[in-house]
This record gives sequence, C-alpha cells and structure tokens, in this order.
Amino acid sequence: MPPGAKSGDLLYAALGRADEVDVFSFPQGKLIETLTGLNYPSGLCSDGAGNVWVATLYGNGGKMFEYAHGGTSPVKSLDDPSFYPSGCSVDPRSGDLAVTNNSFDGPGSLAIYQRARGKALLHYTPILYDYDFCGYDNKGNLFVDGPGVLAELTKGGNTFTTINVDNGSPGGQVQWDGKYITFATSNSSAIYRVKVSGSVGTVVGVTYLSGVGTQMTSSWTQAATSLVPTGKNSERIGLWKYPAGGKPFALLRLGKRSHVHAVTLSLARNRV
Repeated sequence: MPPGAKSGDLLYAALGRADEVDVFSFPQGKLIETLTGLNYPSGLCSDGAGNVWVATLYGNGGKMFEYAHGGTSPVKSLDDPSFYPSGCSVDPRSGDLAVTNNSFDGPGSLAIYQRARGKALLHYTPILYDYDFCGYDNKGNLFVDGPGVLAELTKGGNTFTTINVDNGSPGGQVQWDGKYITFATSNSSAIYRVKVSGSVGTVVGVTYLSGVGTQMTSSWTQAATSLVPTGKNSERIGLWKYPAGGKPFALLRLGKRSHVHAVTLSLARNRV
C-alpha cells in the first residue's frame, strides 16, 4: 500500500471474474492496491472502524475474510460451510457480522457471527428462499431481503417478520442511511427509504439513479454518496449524490473484463 494511503478514505471493488478486490483512493479514484488470492469475491461490507469484510466462494462453501483499513493481507477469516455468501453487514453496536447465504440445491440462510468470531448461528425462515442482502439499523435490528421480500430479525430475536412495503420491490442492497432502512431494487434503478413500524414499511422517499440500467442490485451508500456498479457488464462504478440521485457526478472505469460484483467504502480512522 503506497505511503499515506491509509490516512485517507478507500473504495473497495470486488471483481468476481478476476478473483481480486481492487482498492482505490476516494474520492480521487486512483488504483492503489489489488488484493489477490480471493476465489470469486461476491460481496463486501465495512464497519465504522474502516475494517472491510470480503465474502468469497470456495468449493462447496464460502469464506469471509476481514481486512483492516488499507491492509494488504487478511487479519481474520471465518468459514461459511455448505453455503455461498453474498451480502454482509456489521452491527455497529455489538460488532456482530451477518452474512446472507444461498445454496444451489435448496433454500439459503442468514449466518450471524457473534462479535465476528467463531462459528456462525444459522437462521432460516419460510419467508425467504433466496437471501440476497442484509443491513443492521442503529438499534441492532437486522433487515434481510430476497426477490420482492423484506424481512426483519429484531435484536436478540430468532423469528423473522415480513415487512409489508407499500412501494418498490426489495432484492438489492440493504443499508441504514442514518435515519431510515433502505433497499435497492433490481427492477428499477432506485434506492428506497423506508420507515418501519411493526410489520409495516412506509416508503418515505426514493432516490432514482439515472444511467445504472435495469440490473441494479449491489450498491453502497456512505453519508451523501451512493456507489453502484454500472455498464453493460458492470465494468464501471458510478457515484451519485444521496439522496438527490439523478445523473452520476463521477464514473470510475475499471476495464471491460472487470465485472464489479460489489463495492464498499472504508473510512479512515481519523474520520470515525
């Protein structure tokens, strides 16, 4: 990692076809490091300390690798046997790591690693067959989506509740934006902000992103910026103002064979 890189914010992009994660300075967009030896990185998430988790597929199961901000070698790995991880999220209160899993021969699961250690506790629900993305809110409640479905696992609970959303179709990135739980949708280029009360989800705002296309799923929103893989083969990363949306204010071009699966931002510790 070049001298001084760790003092700034960093953008991580998982390139599934290349079996690597590229690290860029942010917001400059300069490539400063490539993390290699990762078999088909399929998901990314970061925590408030700038640590980054990479979800990967390894044979008949998956692995989660943790990198410190600006680190070039993993500081921790967790096994996710017999499943294929995709999305992940870290509880800002407890440090628990949640991972959404899918299977080629049956329903998926939600794995939760307490304090991001040890063996995962697996959660299942008939509400979901495919588990796409997950995101913690500021109280430790966990929201999970699949095609057209948004569900909540309350802090300390074991039972999922279906959140009946009055607009939009869940199935993309789930995050807490500081005020509302949000989900991206795969059938329109938009991020929906949802106020949840019990089992009712009321959409209070929609951020429309021009130029993404119709296959938007993975994204990452940090403060006033949303990052989304774009292009016919997801070979670019677009940056939009959040929650304004509209046209991207910047495009990061990674090359025709990049195929960006996931993105996340890692904030420098002096920003936390």
